Amino acid sequence: VCSQPAANDRYAAACKAYLEKQHDTILHLIAACDQELSDKVSDDSEAERRRDVALAALVARDYQRAARITAELAKGEKAKEHLTVRRRQLQVQADRVCAAMGVLEERSAILASAPAARIAE
Repeated sequence: VCSQPAANDRYAAACKAYLEKQHDTILHLIAACDQELSDKVSDDSEAERRRDVALAALVARDYQRAARITAELAKGEKAKEHLTVRRRQLQVQADRVCAAMGVLEERSAILASAPAARIAE
């Protein structure tokens, strides 16, 4: 019976360390996504310029150049969309990890108060 609380403490400590590591990793990934997105937002003026070049290429009937520029613009937009979706997924995962840490804290509090309740009886 005495070894049970020690095992629970080791388990709780290991879970807490794991969740904290996961949370830190997620936050770093979110920061990286934010950095990439801010770089892509600053490229919006460049994208606008490239759209103008593609339109000028169409007017000049340089269809290959217009198609190439349009494909590059589409690739950039797809990458931006991917980053936005990934960031949203990471936020959901961070929320889940925070909820798990809350449950772990509640569990620890319940386990800590359980022996005190038995002694009082």
